Amino acid sequence: MGPVFVASASASASPSGSPSASVQSPLLSRALSIKHVSVHYYKDLHQIPELLFDLHETSAYIQKELTLLGIPFEANIAKTGIVAYIGKDSSVKQEAIVLRADMDALPVTEETNLPFKSKNEGKGHMCGHDAHMSGLLTAARLLLEDAKAGRFPKNYYAKLMFQPAEEGGAGARVMRDQHDILHDAVAAFGVHVGPGFGKGQPMPTGNAFFRHGPMLAAAGEFDITVTGHGTHGAAPHSGVDPIVCGAAIVQSLQQIVSRRTDPLDAAVVTVGTFHSGVAHNVIPSTATLSGTFRALKHETFERLEANIESVARHAAAAHDCKMDIHFHHDTAYPPTVLDEGATAAVRGAAEKLLAGYSTVGEMTAPIMGAEDFSFIAESVPSTFVFVGTANATLENAAFINHHPRFVVDPEALPVAAALHVSAFYALSSAHQEGTLGEGSNPSSNGGKERKDEL
Repeated sequence: MGPVFVASASASASPSGSPSASVQSPLLSRALSIKHVSVHYYKDLHQIPELLFDLHETSAYIQKELTLLGIPFEANIAKTGIVAYIGKDSSVKQEAIVLRADMDALPVTEETNLPFKSKNEGKGHMCGHDAHMSGLLTAARLLLEDAKAGRFPKNYYAKLMFQPAEEGGAGARVMRDQHDILHDAVAAFGVHVGPGFGKGQPMPTGNAFFRHGPMLAAAGEFDITVTGHGTHGAAPHSGVDPIVCGAAIVQSLQQIVSRRTDPLDAAVVTVGTFHSGVAHNVIPSTATLSGTFRALKHETFERLEANIESVARHAAAAHDCKMDIHFHHDTAYPPTVLDEGATAAVRGAAEKLLAGYSTVGEMTAPIMGAEDFSFIAESVPSTFVFVGTANATLENAAFINHHPRFVVDPEALPVAAALHVSAFYALSSAHQEGTLGEGSNPSSNGGKERKDEL
């Protein structure tokens, strides 16, 4: 497989922060001038990682900073989410450009030596959401300056979405469906930081990578319980072995991708856990398996689910076992499919923003990770950017997102902030010019009937 990230031929190849880099954009210059503020936000938030929807300290911190800036907001959306408003004028008809940052951390113990490392045992910001929040808070400062100076586009305002539960809780869906935060939105933008995906595919600090169409996969999870009949390990003929059956299920599931899926249609089925038994000489009564499945197309994703159930059921029947399967539909993510018009507009603005300073590149292929920004992209035309944090001079620079030693290069923070601001103006103009689409699945709003969820 070739490189996932390819630099644009029209952009500078100077890495951010290098002696040869120069700043040509006034907006980027403004963001760099308050880098110390971005770093302050990042360090504070890095120390207080919290999980899923239970982000009380994180939410309180963001509310405090928004209050200090005088930015109006609504809190306790999807339990701990926040929506802030810049440039909103209730006396005129306006439409919103949504700028989103996720807030939650991972259940991972941090293993860095940072002086501002996690204070919460067993929890760590090892996916960069602390940097995402820092970027959006810094962007809020810049946007507020513009709004006060009368530089905002007519009939548009910025809606800042601080979202809980990206890491498995589908927080974006809850904010969309239970709280209707996209009711006046015409476009949306999100940022993700990271050093790259795998060896030989680095994303240097401050570089920005775009893609329209499918960028990230749909993702679902399943749990399988196999029930046999326990017996003595010396007399397997007197029982029904759920371990042998479970092993057969694992083997058979691999054939869904290799033999039931078009080789050109990206798909993944992975069994991640297999538990059974407690003694060397006992055949247990049950075995449990769990895993994930992913695809870049809705129809492929649905077919994978049907195939997983069918294959597991037939394998269990062949071994005289009972099989129960559960799919986690409430936290399944659709593919992240990005609007061509939105991506072209924001990428064009990014090339002007970062000219002479860093590189704007193309993701030549999607990746099989998942993002619940997909729920936003389903409903309104949206785009998303990966901002590089790979800096070989930093300790732990080689570790990718979700690793306990993952770190963010602070030099990327002003770039993320400036990209939010740049995207606000680019998407406002694109909407006004009629060059945006409708969202990848604009009829989706699947959770409205679940008003009691949070």
